[in-house]
Amino acid sequence: MSSLGSASKLALSKAEWERNDNRTNYKRQNTRHVLKMKKNLEQIAKEYGRFSPPGIRFVYEGLSYAAKTVTVEPKHVTGQALCEGLRKLALEKWGRMAMVVLNTWGIKTTRDFGEIVYLMIKHEWMSAQPADSIDDFNDVYDFKTVFKDQFEF
Repeated sequence: MSSLGSASKLALSKAEWERNDNRTNYKRQNTRHVLKMKKNLEQIAKEYGRFSPPGIRFVYEGLSYAAKTVTVEPKHVTGQALCEGLRKLALEKWGRMAMVVLNTWGIKTTRDFGEIVYLMIKHEWMSAQPADSIDDFNDVYDFKTVFKDQFEF
């Protein structure tokens, strides 16, 4: 009887071991899967090469800013509403230097905001609705006009 009890304990511990091993393998596989799917913003900027990491982070930050301050539908921010939110946020942060800061990061037009948005959509940092288009970001406003000519102290 004692040998049967030992075998039962051995079988149980083997089952526990296999269950724990399966959990570890599952965690390892899921971690690898997540790391493959989603790059950080610095990696995205480096891979794309056109915009600097702070510029990409600014557009990402601007999405929640626009959702809170510009749009009436916080679940969806249109390209035009995002551009307006980014304009306000840039002026709030840097004032008259906003255009210089954005230009330094490679952002010179509202279309550039759209390029960054669609880059983040591609890397699953943002999402789009079927009716959304990168063309929604075309010529929403002119940087010189809104950041210099219309700037008020």
